[in-house]
Amino acid sequence: MPELPEVETIKRGLESVIVGKTITDIEVLDSYMLNVPVEEFRNKLVGKRIEKVRRRGKYLIWELDDGSELVVHLRMTGQLRLDEGDYLRLIFHLNGTKLYFCDLRRMGEMWVVPKGRYEGIEGLATMGPEPLGEGFTLAYLMDVLKKKGGKIKAVLMDQSVVAGIGNIYASEILFEAGVHPERPAKSLTEKEIEDIYKAIKKVLNEALEAGGETFSNYVNIYGEVGNYQPRVYKREGEKCPRCGEIIINTTIGGRSSYFCPNCQR
Repeated sequence: MPELPEVETIKRGLESVIVGKTITDIEVLDSYMLNVPVEEFRNKLVGKRIEKVRRRGKYLIWELDDGSELVVHLRMTGQLRLDEGDYLRLIFHLNGTKLYFCDLRRMGEMWVVPKGRYEGIEGLATMGPEPLGEGFTLAYLMDVLKKKGGKIKAVLMDQSVVAGIGNIYASEILFEAGVHPERPAKSLTEKEIEDIYKAIKKVLNEALEAGGETFSNYVNIYGEVGNYQPRVYKREGEKCPRCGEIIINTTIGGRSSYFCPNCQR
């Protein structure tokens, strides 16, 4: 699933291409992703001008000139691209520009809502602070981890704790910080929490600079993969780039978790 660096990369691409354009038509080839019937969806959007594109966690939000918003979640395999990719589900027509929504596993979602009214979008309504924003402070992270039950890997992926971190970057962050993914969050020392805080900033910024990750179904709006190279994620059986120990994989909260048993004791 695209995480914060990938969705932010897509957002930046969309900003340069679709802001200021009017939605002149929408071809819905498969309506599974819509929260309303096709004709209602089209009536709410066609003729509206896109004023701004922003990101919140893993959600993309188009602000429209009538005060409404189109909210998009790509889920596991959704793509927004300027070239017609495989598994095409929907086409936005924007003043002569076409934006294609493709989705292999048919899990993406779209909502049209009044600006800021996210009550019907559970994950967005309860989302925690942005990890690269001013509201995400070391004091906040220390406070929330002291109160939060569960293993640190699962806590980092909890969108109500911090927005936009998923399986890939939770694994990479904990490797950077030298913390075992199965450590109970409440057992972490202040030094360990500070190390995790710094690792969150470092890893996400590195991934953003690289344009996102290099595998799965993620591409930017031009159909290009990113250049971020994970050090432990999906590298089970390979040598740790730090110490040479073999990277292993375990399951935490139903998700695969990759780590070095020597660097992350």
